[in-house]
Amino acid sequence: MLRYTESLAAAYSRLGHSVKLLRPPALISGSLRPGGFRKAVVYVEQLLVFPWIYAVEARRSELIHLADHSDAVWLLSLPRRLRQIVTCHDLVAVRAALGEIPEHRPAYSGRLYQFLVRCGLRRASRIVAVSDATLADVRRLIPRTPAGRIYNPISNSIASADPTITVEEPYALIVGSTGWRKRRDLGLRVWARVRTVAGLENLRLTIVGPPLEQHELNLLLKNGIPLDHVTHFDGVTDAKVSELYANALTLIQMSRYEGFCWPILEANVFGVVAICADEAVLRETGDGNVFVPASLIGVDWMMIADAVASADTKMILAERARTFSEGAFDRDLSDLHRILAEPNGDKWRLSK
Repeated sequence: MLRYTESLAAAYSRLGHSVKLLRPPALISGSLRPGGFRKAVVYVEQLLVFPWIYAVEARRSELIHLADHSDAVWLLSLPRRLRQIVTCHDLVAVRAALGEIPEHRPAYSGRLYQFLVRCGLRRASRIVAVSDATLADVRRLIPRTPAGRIYNPISNSIASADPTITVEEPYALIVGSTGWRKRRDLGLRVWARVRTVAGLENLRLTIVGPPLEQHELNLLLKNGIPLDHVTHFDGVTDAKVSELYANALTLIQMSRYEGFCWPILEANVFGVVAICADEAVLRETGDGNVFVPASLIGVDWMMIADAVASADTKMILAERARTFSEGAFDRDLSDLHRILAEPNGDKWRLSK
């Protein structure tokens, strides 16, 4: 979320606003080891300590913009008359607390926290969803709060990069963390299937994110794939990730329950076609990328290989991805502020 926060602060600065970033201080939790006790201390810091700091600073501000909807609990400490915008990336945790996500059932403390998040979201002046899929969830679960959609921007440091094309051996690229939502193991299965296409038997894989876990290593061994065909990077700079995108044959993105998917669009900027899970939010990246079912049943992998190599598709994707620019993000934020200043600001609810 730090990345979005920095993008948001930079956008407000470009629009001429004076910006002050507030974050909960890790007074005690920063020195504790991960675990249940540390989690409880974090709750105390965020729910009991920081709201006092937040309330004082918010009353001095013309506008409050929460960069992460999970922090909407802080709005419970503020009067409604203050202008308060919340960016909602996804409502997966809220939906899980309501029993809508079969893969994840949070503990009682988690369900209580998500109830407070919903209460906070109801107090927002506006909710900014980062995709149409997220906006649909917002309007269903937080129906009385005006909401619209502003897509996340692709950083200029990536969009304007001019990396050297140095690839010697073709590789597929996976960018992201592990976990039940990311389904990186499914991405490995997709890579294994692409390697069955004639001419791609030695297609390598580059991963940006945590190292392969044991069950992922077992999956590769089961498919007879040498472990040295996988290269791993973590903590890379924008310049390095741009180079990895530009030199990749394809990006594989099989995550589920996403709110937005930066890696797909960032790869598209360099004309790289993505192989994606057939999920509504991933389809918002547009035609040209390839969408496959999670079962992988009935997929024509030869057709997939042809699609990721199409020069025309690469050009179309690159042009469209560049519309997700910082400039477009700035214009949308500016429009939102203009509408907030109008007597009938609810028009924004219908215009986006």
